[in-house]
Formats: sequence, C-alpha cells, structure tokens
Amino acid sequence: MNVRRPGRLLVRMAAELLLRSGSTTRHMAIHREQIPIVMYHRVTDQIRSAMAVPVRRFCEHMAYLHAHFRVVTLPAVVDTLSAGTRPAVNIVAVTFDDGYRDNLTEAAPIMCSLGVSATVFVATAPQECGEPLWWDALDLGGRGGVAVRSQLKRASHADLRAAVRQSLGKLPPGVVANALEQLYLSWADLRALRDLGIDVGAHTVTHPVLSRLAPKEASSEIRRSKAALERETGREVSAFAYPNGKVGDFTERTIRDLTRLGFTSACTGVERLNDHSSNRLALGRVIARDEPVSLFALRLSGIISDLEDMPRATAAARLTWRTLGLLRGTYD
Repeated sequence: MNVRRPGRLLVRMAAELLLRSGSTTRHMAIHREQIPIVMYHRVTDQIRSAMAVPVRRFCEHMAYLHAHFRVVTLPAVVDTLSAGTRPAVNIVAVTFDDGYRDNLTEAAPIMCSLGVSATVFVATAPQECGEPLWWDALDLGGRGGVAVRSQLKRASHADLRAAVRQSLGKLPPGVVANALEQLYLSWADLRALRDLGIDVGAHTVTHPVLSRLAPKEASSEIRRSKAALERETGREVSAFAYPNGKVGDFTERTIRDLTRLGFTSACTGVERLNDHSSNRLALGRVIARDEPVSLFALRLSGIISDLEDMPRATAAARLTWRTLGLLRGTYD
C-alpha cells in the first residue's frame, strides 16, 4: 500500500511494533490460507527507482521469507489454492517481472544460497526483436522523464511504438546493442536460470497494456512470447504476468486467450493476497519496494491491504485499532 495514506510515520511505527512483538507473525499463522505472491522487477544498487530494490534490502527480504515462510513455486501456490485446503505452514511465491539481467547476477545467488525458488516473467522484445522495453528506450533517447512516461502509459499502443522508434532512431550505432547486453537476460541467461531451478513465465513481447490492443494483436503478443520462451528454454511455459497488470489493463477476453493458449496461472499488479476463491488467472501480488523488513512483513500479512482506498483519517484510525488489537491478541 501507499504508506502516505494513513501517514508514513504511523505505518512505520506500527510495522516495527507489530514485528518486534511477534504480532505480525501470529496474524499470518492464523490466516495461513491467505497466500502472498511477491513481485520484484530489478535487484540492483546501480539505479534509484521504484522498480529497483537494492541488493542489501533484497537480502533482508529473502532472509525474512526464508525464516517465516516455506517459499514455493508458483505452480505449488496454484495447486494449494485449487485444493482449497489450509497449508500446514505459511507459504509464499517470489516473482520478477520484465526479464532484467540483475535477476540472474544479483538476485539468483542470494535466492540459491537460501534455497528460495522464483518465477521470472520475461517480455521478449529485447531477445526476439533486439529492442529495449519502451521505458528503457525512452531513457536511452533522453525522453525518460516522469511526465513523458506517465503520458505514454496512457497513450495508444501505436503512439507508444512510434515514441520508441523515434527515441531509438536518434541513437549512435552500438548504443542499443550495449544496452540490451547490460540490461536484459539473454537466451543463455534464461537457460542458466532454468538450470538453477528458477521458472520462466511469459510477459508478452513488447509489454503493451493488453486491453488497449485489438483482439488479434493482444493474442499475438501472448502467443509469441510463450512460443519463444518455450523454444529457447525447452520447457513448457504455463505462467503469465499481465503488463502493468492493474484493474482495466486486461479483460475477460485476455483471460480466455490465456486459457486457450494453455496457461494455468496469471499474475496481476493488483496488491492483494490470494485464497481458494481467487481466480488463478488473476492472482494478486505484494509489490516489493525498498522498504524495511517490518513494512515488508506487514504487507505480506495482509493487515493493511484494505486501507489503501480509505480516507486518510479513517485509515489511520483503523490501523491504530488493528495495531492495539494485535498487541492485545484480540484482532484476527
């Protein structure tokens, strides 16, 4: 959640108090049927971005998951949800979106040292088309400001593609090739992840908002991504993540496409936990940020998941009540 909603300081204080008292852990044990799927993009110290978690922070997150959850694969989460049974222990799955190379060079060694599995969702334009993802293309062309990104995120797919071509067309030879090599997982890198026991999922080709595409174009984006990943990894790809993934960014038609193409799970960018009633093709996730373990744990617990859309005063009062109730052992 946006910690500014009930007040940043209040949330941090509540998170730290609940973690130290053991209340967060007790709450998760009581609500074991609510399963989090964590969403990362990049793990790197090279940039400061909402999409990037520093290496030290990622280590802290993984250590917390290792200590308090059984970290399982995404198919294992789907199987548990489908069975409708309460897990014997708290379980969680870890995912990465887009296909950045630091998922292999920075994140994978940390996960492997703890025996943590993950799914990496790959948008295949860098590997298939030799083209950076649209926001990176804008950065390379000097057009990556927040205002421009925000405008293009709402633009038609045709306008977005035109902006990408314009940005890349101004660059000297070799700049794009160098960026592709440094930023993104190559086919060989994806096979290396596969050999480490990390699953690969599809994330379209060019990372469009699928609901804005014509039906055939949307279906093609999904199908081509899946086919390329299966060809290069030699493994069936049955998991998908919607680009952007917010409400309205995919439709029932998109879900029907996924079913027809053989996908058994799909992750959104909607922040929520999952239970047996969750649509396996519209799973919620907990979006990882550069935040202390106390806040990370609080969001994994679901204690604050419904406060985002409340008025500030109401959310603050509700959080205070929940914190006191958890400390007394009277809030479930």
